[in-house]
Amino acid sequence: MREYVDLPHLAPADLEQALVGLGLEVESIVDLSTTVRGQLVVGQVLDIEELTGFKKPIRFCRVDVGAANGTGEPQEIVCGATNFAPGDRVVVPSTICCGVCPPCRAGVPSQCDRANPNGPRATIDAVAQDGIQLKAKARVTVRTNIDRLVGGAGEETIIARVGEGMVSTIGSAVNHKSVLENPDHISKHILSKGLDAGTAYEILSIDIADVDVGENIGAKLQIDQANADKQIAQAKAEERRAMAVALEQEMRARVVEAEAEVPRAMAEAFRQGNLGIMDYYRMKNVQADTSMRDSIAGTGEDPSSGQKR
Repeated sequence: MREYVDLPHLAPADLEQALVGLGLEVESIVDLSTTVRGQLVVGQVLDIEELTGFKKPIRFCRVDVGAANGTGEPQEIVCGATNFAPGDRVVVPSTICCGVCPPCRAGVPSQCDRANPNGPRATIDAVAQDGIQLKAKARVTVRTNIDRLVGGAGEETIIARVGEGMVSTIGSAVNHKSVLENPDHISKHILSKGLDAGTAYEILSIDIADVDVGENIGAKLQIDQANADKQIAQAKAEERRAMAVALEQEMRARVVEAEAEVPRAMAEAFRQGNLGIMDYYRMKNVQADTSMRDSIAGTGEDPSSGQKR
């Protein structure tokens, strides 16, 4: 805003209040400094070449970034910004770094071994057919294709395609040892697929910098499957146990129901003359003798309660 009007040095909150006082709506205030992660690389513009024949202004710039790009050579940058000139100092996009690893401390953030939590991943993780996870790190060398700079896919597409090719190559390997023995197969397979088609860059080389063995994903999946099968078996066993308990209770209820019919049947036998009084007393004596023997043995039922001791 200061490029167009004279503004006093106001805090963002004060400026918001002033705009609201004029009847303007302020949707949000964004502090861009909080979005910056890692170290910033500042370079000096050496020269600028204006590229013609495009719908938008395109400039090919050479910027001195010191050793930040890992080579010490001037960084070649193509951009559409026109608010700088040779000799100006500008912030140069670089690999997002952690700021604590040895390359970052040495002032070479482009060789950072760790990924910023908000930046790209440090390695590409893939699983071979034997279930072993491999963590691969590749360095991709590209050259800007001026003819396709406008309208062509950018760096994110190149990175995504290379990552997809690495995952596909490692995933198609019979075992992880074959990948460790011949890591160049990864780069050869990726280059043969023509991943730079339709992009603003031409892939010159893909170098596999490192391949580390990760976790045994196949074993973990088998363990998880075994645990799932175990839980299913336990659930089915619990279901069968509950059914058995319910069946037992049902059978006991039938026994109790049948025992309840005995006095009624005896009364009917008395009425019809099929059971005499002496037969009844003999039956009671047999029951008393049986109860006494069970009581002496310690395994019988209490004749008064009908419960086992």
